[in-house]
This record gives sequence, C-alpha cells and structure tokens, in this order.
Amino acid sequence: MDDKTKNLMELIDVAANEPIVKQDKVLFGQLVEAYQRLDKGDLPTIVCNKIKMTSFLMKNKNDLPKSVVDLAKEISKLTDERFGRFFIPVQ
Repeated sequence: MDDKTKNLMELIDVAANEPIVKQDKVLFGQLVEAYQRLDKGDLPTIVCNKIKMTSFLMKNKNDLPKSVVDLAKEISKLTDERFGRFFIPVQ
C-alpha cells in the first residue's frame, strides 16, 4: 500500500469518527465501506468515486469539522467531484 492510500485511509478514519458524520448514516456507511475497500487494495480513484459528500457538505457547510473538509479536498483531487468550490477551495 502506498503512502497516498495510507493518507487517504487516515483522512477517512478521522472524518468518519466525527459526531456530525456519524449522525449521517449514509455518508458514515460510505466512509466505512471506502476504508475497507482501500484496505483490500482497491484503487483510491475508484473507491472515492463511490463517496457522495456533496449534499452533506452543503447541508452542514457552516459546521464542518476540519477533518471533513480535508477529506473532501483529497477526494476532489482524485475524482471529478468538486463539492461546490465556493466553500472548499481545491488546489
């Protein structure tokens, strides 16, 4: 497993343990599944395309923990998902 995948797994783990994320059963389930798939060796790009965070980010845009923002930025680097650039700048 390469360092980028390990980093992504760490971001997923930290974000998934945020109380606000645990309350969203759909997103929480997607993050748990993504972590498991990455652990089995699936490609990060394919795994990240299965994580749908847009509605969660928009609904909670004023209360997003840094870990969730960091994960969204990383996912947006790996996929075509841009999560509303107006509040999460992609570099």
